[in-house]
Amino acid sequence: LFISDDNDGYRQRAVYLIKLIRLAQKYSSLKSYDINDVIGPGGKRNKLGIGRGHKKSKVYEDFVLTRRTQLKSQCNLCEVAIKKVLCYSNNFLFKKLKSQESECRVEKVKGRGKKSANLIPVNKLAQEKCCHGKCTVVYFIRR
Repeated sequence: LFISDDNDGYRQRAVYLIKLIRLAQKYSSLKSYDINDVIGPGGKRNKLGIGRGHKKSKVYEDFVLTRRTQLKSQCNLCEVAIKKVLCYSNNFLFKKLKSQESECRVEKVKGRGKKSANLIPVNKLAQEKCCHGKCTVVYFIRR
């Protein structure tokens, strides 16, 4: 819906998302360690330690966390679309590596807050536009 809106700026919005994808791919390939520290004397590779080879750079973490909220609020993209644009997984958000200091990058919502966080009443669901597949209307067609 963000790209295919009826407004004239659809081309600029598509270019914006493509730039975000390329930037995310670039940042995703960065690691949290310096490659010169890994290559020891004689060209041998030193061991990184548990989980350190998989740890993403701080630049990528900050990029994902700031752009994720921006894409949700301003562009109205769903979580699945944001994951594809910013090139991350659920493990990136919620899994704790052994070499990581903090618990996880995003706070998990539990209990009543999770149930009523972003729910739309069923009678108002038909007026919502989600995508070209009109998945919000499917409920009313098939019931």
